Amino acid sequence: MYQQALPINRKILLIDDDHDVHCQFRTIVDSVSALDIKQLNTRSDSTDNPAQFQKAFQLDFAYDGNEGCQRILEEEIAGTPYALAFINDKLSPGLDGVETIRKIWGDAPDLEVVLCLTNTDYSYEHIVDALGTSEQLFVARKPLDPLEIKQLAETLTRKWSFRHATRQSMHAVRDEYICRVRELENANKALQAELISARREQASLNEEFHWYQVMFDNVGDSIMVCSLDSRGIPGNFINVNVCACARFGYSRDEFLELHPSHIIFKQQETDNAESIYKLLLKRGEMECECLGITREGQRIPITLIGRCFEHQGKMMVMMVVHNALCREQFGVGAFVRKPFTQQSLGREVRAELNRENAAVADQPVSSR
Repeated sequence: MYQQALPINRKILLIDDDHDVHCQFRTIVDSVSALDIKQLNTRSDSTDNPAQFQKAFQLDFAYDGNEGCQRILEEEIAGTPYALAFINDKLSPGLDGVETIRKIWGDAPDLEVVLCLTNTDYSYEHIVDALGTSEQLFVARKPLDPLEIKQLAETLTRKWSFRHATRQSMHAVRDEYICRVRELENANKALQAELISARREQASLNEEFHWYQVMFDNVGDSIMVCSLDSRGIPGNFINVNVCACARFGYSRDEFLELHPSHIIFKQQETDNAESIYKLLLKRGEMECECLGITREGQRIPITLIGRCFEHQGKMMVMMVVHNALCREQFGVGAFVRKPFTQQSLGREVRAELNRENAAVADQPVSSR
């Protein structure tokens, strides 16, 4: 299999005021291309890509320095630059060879140049003083040997092509790098904007939470929140307000380790807590009067209002506790939806519990 070869720019410009030199170069350069193709056809074991030989050199001519500079500038603008120029040191009329090279490199700084010397008075030091040292300048004495012309044409056009390809690769890498950096900068800006927005939202949520907590703690009634499992059985308290801590004599941390059964006194054996909570879960809310137990063991009459709600996929119950004595003293009962007797449970709640217990007792043992 042939490997993909580097495309070689084979455009050459000869600047010489002698027409015979033009014809000589045409013959030599054309023979190079024909020889390369012939050699390729006779090499059955070649591993080179034939594309590098199939394209002949493109040789153009100019008779003076100004014409040569103009042609090189036009090709640069068109995007089809020359790779190599052979320039005679003596040109008439107008610019000489050294002046022509200086002007050409102003328009095409990558051009490879062979300066062909006919004037023996031109020294290398004189050329360096005029053009400076450059790896793109090759100096040869006339008359040029055909083999020398062939070697220079093949080597310097390849040199120009390799340097051009390397520069293009570097530019492609640089452009890709710049593109990636810009993408990262834009992504970073977007993340910074999202972070600022998230911080503002968090600050707003913190402010709202603060105000809710302030209102929660300043309610005059005791408020306690706990979760309910699938059977309707509550767990330990997960939040309480300041009034609840003061009423029952516990600190907040101590309260969060308690269960509702620790603060509600069980007056009768029939006060089945599991049945009460199941009824609460079924009805969604319930109100009853019972005795609360403080940390010191004191029993205080309270009115307990329970309400179920869902939070983050879990069932919760909020318990609001009024002081029953204060309620009677200040006539708070006028604001309660339904009257309840001074028993461990309200009359309606007790009746519904009795009906449920009776229904369970009537079921056959096998179906329970």
